[in-house]
Amino acid sequence: MSVRRFLTAQDKGTGKIIYPVVVVEVNGIKCRALLDTGAGNSYASSAILDHLQIRPLREEFKRIEMMPGSVNKAIGVYGVIIDSFNGNYWLETEVKWVFVIT
Repeated sequence: MSVRRFLTAQDKGTGKIIYPVVVVEVNGIKCRALLDTGAGNSYASSAILDHLQIRPLREEFKRIEMMPGSVNKAIGVYGVIIDSFNGNYWLETEVKWVFVIT
């Protein structure tokens, strides 16, 4: 029997999963970012995008599959600069708007 190991952070004392969250600046606004090295895309909340008052670079249309059916949704793609808290590193990248399906 083989054992598969996954890259997760766990507290040795309690075994609880620790989410890798870092403090960064997005276009000069200090916020927290959840690191997901396996993600195919980068996302930003509508709250931070509204606060930044920036317009999307473009829209992408995605088909969202759900239990009762599927919907086509336009998703905004935004250009942002993510800075390290100490200012030593920065990354110019694109993020997608996180939406809630109701």
